[in-house]
Amino acid sequence: MKILFDGRPLADQRSGGVRRVAEGLLDSLRQQGADITVVTTGTTKPTISNKHVGLPNKLLSTALWLHLTGFDKLFSTKCDILFLPNIGWLGTPKTPYALVVHDLSFLIEPRWFSWKSRLWHQLIGAKRQIKNARILFAVSECTKRDLIRLLQIPADRIVVIPLGLDATFQSAAPTSSTQRKFLLALGANDPRKNAALSKAVAKETGLELKLVGDASRERVRDEELDQLYADATAFLYPSWYEGFGLPLHEAARHGTPCIASTAGALPETAPEGTVFASPSKPQHWIQAVENILKNPSAYRTTTVINGWEPAAKLITHHLAHLPTPPHQA
Repeated sequence: MKILFDGRPLADQRSGGVRRVAEGLLDSLRQQGADITVVTTGTTKPTISNKHVGLPNKLLSTALWLHLTGFDKLFSTKCDILFLPNIGWLGTPKTPYALVVHDLSFLIEPRWFSWKSRLWHQLIGAKRQIKNARILFAVSECTKRDLIRLLQIPADRIVVIPLGLDATFQSAAPTSSTQRKFLLALGANDPRKNAALSKAVAKETGLELKLVGDASRERVRDEELDQLYADATAFLYPSWYEGFGLPLHEAARHGTPCIASTAGALPETAPEGTVFASPSKPQHWIQAVENILKNPSAYRTTTVINGWEPAAKLITHHLAHLPTPPHQA
């Protein structure tokens, strides 16, 4: 089977967790022997690309929005399936496609998103794109249930895949035990991440808060984030909703104490040892941090997820056994 792999999330450093999932899946699918061509667009060709259309993305996005073409039609490579690591500009593809669904937060609470982001979801036809996929790979049982509940997707078209971690998030060693006196949280510019709660906890406990994604700071590279995970007194994840929560496992590689929200998939997917608290009750988070300060070793976390091989095996198996559409029979 020949796979056309949408490499646009790989080239977008702003895509964070989506990028890391795409990287992990791509590498592992290749190790499984999959015949993959990575395709990208834009004025600059990324090193990961096998096929590239060097036109401005705004121009291509307009053409795809107007359904003048399909994303797969931009490339001359013949393929059996188009693999999409996330929703995006797609147009009207001729090739059947598989789509990884991280969450449906844009449907659950639109107010978590800026008006530009809400418009983007409308323009790309996010709901239609999900419904028209030949197969959906969900990152958790929670996301699968949301797909069934909110979009009436048949359960047999959804496969839950186990996520993995790459070597980046295990290499850093703690700087020193005396310097592990700060709280770490993500998503300062994302209302869904509930940064206000993290700030309130830091203020009440008297600890410094390192908030990755703060407009006042430059973007943190993966290696820098890994060092922060290793050095933090605790990692706070008070999100209002998550489809998985991969950062918790990145922190747990170092045994860092984690406090996570009870929302979305987090109770299902969080690493062992995670403390849970309601995202609407900061006093519970303050108490949890105070408990961690008294006895840090009692709150060490561990993760059982490692590489991406289990996910790649599931994906290759299900792609190989997709039923032939009637018009191709």
